Amino acid sequence: MDDVTSWGDLIVALQEAPSGDRKLDALVAYHCGAVGRDTRQMVRLLIDEGSSWDLVFELMEGEIPAFTTSLDAAVPGENIVCAIFSTKYQRWAAVHRGKDGAEVLAWAADEVLARRVAGLRAIREPAVAEKQQAELPGPEVQASARHRPEFHLPELGEADDEEWKILF
Repeated sequence: MDDVTSWGDLIVALQEAPSGDRKLDALVAYHCGAVGRDTRQMVRLLIDEGSSWDLVFELMEGEIPAFTTSLDAAVPGENIVCAIFSTKYQRWAAVHRGKDGAEVLAWAADEVLARRVAGLRAIREPAVAEKQQAELPGPEVQASARHRPEFHLPELGEADDEEWKILF
């Protein structure tokens, strides 16, 4: 990666990585704000000037937690309520629960990566939703977009008078 990856690219990289490493740690630290403001500005400047990621990683090494290799190195705001290995898919799943009760499910090659993906997606999705909400047209169009059709089930006896058949 020659430039600072986007959030989406970072999440895909974590989902597809066979295991965590220090380069992924640095990218997570950069995106979730786990490094100081000065370090973040330095990284942006170095990348803009064409410096290699190897140099950036070496300079950041002392400041970045082991996000992709340590269960304890959670991203800010991460709240994992469940992590489980699927024998069917041979991958780990993790669920982040937000303060509002919304849950975000993520899959990855190991538990640590699945936890970080869920946490990062949970951080990213509200920001994306706010941006999309700001881009929507006026309130009258927003109200019509929220309208859901109503479905009515027939009352018992309205349908055919046939006996119900239960099939197992």
